[in-house]
Amino acid sequence: MHLGHVQHLQIGRIGHAPDEVDARETEKEHDRCGSHLVAPMLASNLAGTLLLRRAVERPGPLAGGAVALASTAAAVEVFAWSERHAGSSLARALKRPGFEIQRLVGTREPDERQLEVGRAALAEILRAEGEHAAA
Repeated sequence: MHLGHVQHLQIGRIGHAPDEVDARETEKEHDRCGSHLVAPMLASNLAGTLLLRRAVERPGPLAGGAVALASTAAAVEVFAWSERHAGSSLARALKRPGFEIQRLVGTREPDERQLEVGRAALAEILRAEGEHAAA
């Protein structure tokens, strides 16, 4: 079990009163996970690579790097668009692969020790944010 699952559970508590909601009562899948970048990045990388190979007979490493950078940028833009339009059916469809990755990869439940680490981390984040907001 990696600590990422605990992170997901603790992130699920944000927006609730953290003292009133136990992490085990929250969903482990959430909208802000980097897994939502995977499908758009694969799709844009594949499209970019196909276009590059049609345009250039023997693309070099610099061209391949440019495609990788562009596909990363495209994936981030898709992610940002999906956040801004979270209620749309397209945004939900774009996020479905990320939710499936979260559901399938992080399946084991954390033990009490791991949950305690997550609780302490969340408390420290909320404390630091409170100090920052007060400043």
